[in-house]
Amino acid sequence: MGKNRRIVKYFRENILKSFLDVLILKTVKDGNGPTGYNMRMRFSEKFGMMLSSYTIYSTLHSLEGKGLIQSGLRGRSRTYTLTDNGKSFIDALMGDNQTRQFLALLENPLLNAHAERLNLDSKATHMEKNARIDD
Repeated sequence: MGKNRRIVKYFRENILKSFLDVLILKTVKDGNGPTGYNMRMRFSEKFGMMLSSYTIYSTLHSLEGKGLIQSGLRGRSRTYTLTDNGKSFIDALMGDNQTRQFLALLENPLLNAHAERLNLDSKATHMEKNARIDD
């Protein structure tokens, strides 16, 4: 993996982790009692990276401790739903136009990873050429 691709991957992963609590709340609101595993797989599909179980479950535990979600059992699976406070919280965020637009951009799935890789590679080549010229 090229240096620029590693930088972009690192940046995206940090963005995802920074907004994971809000993304989880939105997922719980949109879902029908999703499990931590369901969310982990959904984020992997949407963002093209697999977050650790620890990252997902520690965020779920934190949100539950803040009274924004509650867990329950469905068979052997732990599912999550919003509390009234959680509904108010995510509704307030989604009521703000800029926040809603930001989350929509953040949640856009990677439609064509190959095209993105080519784009990054061409940008890296362009940056390398410019760096040589500036030196």
